[in-house]
Amino acid sequence: MKSEYLQKFNGAQNLKGVRFGGDLATPSDDFLLIERIDEEEIKTKGGLIIAKAPDSHRMSDTDSLRAHMGFIVWAGENVRKDPRFKPGTIILLNEYSVRWYTTFPGLPAYTEKKLGLTLSTEIKMSFESVEAFNEFSALLGS
Repeated sequence: MKSEYLQKFNGAQNLKGVRFGGDLATPSDDFLLIERIDEEEIKTKGGLIIAKAPDSHRMSDTDSLRAHMGFIVWAGENVRKDPRFKPGTIILLNEYSVRWYTTFPGLPAYTEKKLGLTLSTEIKMSFESVEAFNEFSALLGS
């Protein structure tokens, strides 16, 4: 499990004149830029693959929410000092809490819906490293 965009954004948080998060009507710096981890990448050391349930197994749209895993790529100013939201942290969030980008300026080889924007309050669980995630997964799989 490796981030494709983390290195590209590394150091960008300290650039002068680059603002992250919010819009003209409601400026906010509680946003996080998230890189989606493809489901086939989510495999534990023990071989356990964490995948979503197919749509056919859902009773209705309100029956359940799918969980998505991702890397934090960039943190807004209000959450940047919080250790739970540092770039590279692996997070768990629900499927409706992220606005995924179809294009991304400055990234000509961007993969559609790979990066998205979410509020820090939408993060349901975080792991400091791939190793921490693997340890947690191993406990669930044992």
